[in-house]
Amino acid sequence: MKRILSASRAREADNRTMSDLRVSGDALMERAALAVCECTLDRFGRGCRVLSVCGSGNNGGDGFAAARLLLQQGCRAEVFYAGGSHRRTGACERQMEACRAAGVPETAQPDFDDYDVLIDALLGTGSSGEPDDYAAGVIRRMNESRAGVISVDLPSGVNADTGGAECAVRASCTVTFSYLKPGHLLFPGRDLCGEVVLRDVGIRDAASPQCLMDETLETLRGGWFSLDAEDLHGLLPQRPERSNKGTFGTAALLAGTKGMAGAALLCARGAAAAGCGLVRVISSPENRIILQTGVPEAVYVPFEGAQEALSKGRSPLIAGCGLGTGAEERELLLEAVRLQTSRHLPLLLDADALNILALEGSFPVFEAGNVIITPHPGEMSRISG
Repeated sequence: MKRILSASRAREADNRTMSDLRVSGDALMERAALAVCECTLDRFGRGCRVLSVCGSGNNGGDGFAAARLLLQQGCRAEVFYAGGSHRRTGACERQMEACRAAGVPETAQPDFDDYDVLIDALLGTGSSGEPDDYAAGVIRRMNESRAGVISVDLPSGVNADTGGAECAVRASCTVTFSYLKPGHLLFPGRDLCGEVVLRDVGIRDAASPQCLMDETLETLRGGWFSLDAEDLHGLLPQRPERSNKGTFGTAALLAGTKGMAGAALLCARGAAAAGCGLVRVISSPENRIILQTGVPEAVYVPFEGAQEALSKGRSPLIAGCGLGTGAEERELLLEAVRLQTSRHLPLLLDADALNILALEGSFPVFEAGNVIITPHPGEMSRISG
């Protein structure tokens, strides 16, 4: 499980690492630069021609340091200071001087097509809003070049917290440090990052991912996490050998009007694959053969048997997948929702269930609790106005 840090939280983590662990900012920058250097060598090899495009902030400092390390590894590394008239940070200034002391060539008017790889160290995660005219011009030239682009921490121009971007570098690879940021995962930032390489450089945030297992939701408010496949091994319970379908719960699905059997079929397969012991699919009679052939382990129930099927047990209800919004479907959905909420049973509303509620114009169901909605943008627009 990976913790995802906002730009401000990432700065706090940097500061906490420096104060609590007594690790200097220059040492962290050197580790970050080493990660960028290793990634560049892995992809382009020693002897490649590299131009590090450096801004005036600490991101630019990473770029200067990476160029120095790449020169030491046999690459033909050069630097281009693209910070314009902005004042350089202390760390950036020190790394620029270190580059000069190491003999890294500087260029003022580079032709980006002359290089195998460009290191994008122009703007960091702390930048927000549109790049200024000078930076935007540099970004456009980088995107037009034939060289590969490795971005440091985040492609320049991408908002670290939202992934938003109007004018931004399109990277082939992004090297980021210790924690992902939302901009790596949210579009269009996710698309602009290319391959994201996460390297541990020793930055430590106070909130460990393991806190998900034993801390309250209140503690985690405002935090983001992403699950990896290996995390599921610890989260999914082991099935005892002495068990049967009744041991693992039931689910009811209200899905699939005439001609929409596929939505009901995929939903039923998903419920079974997630581990549900018994799946009941309430669907149009025209869908019976497709459902009983495609997912024979599920119990098929025609629309007219919906109320009886829902009244029998205490199943969670998943409603709306390919359901349609006709008069019969609307009546079925509203009655099913009333029945579930009156019994305080879990309810997941998707697709046409949300469209029907939008047509009804009131949403008391959301006040009942134990309700999950899964709208796409169009459905969210309809229910929110």
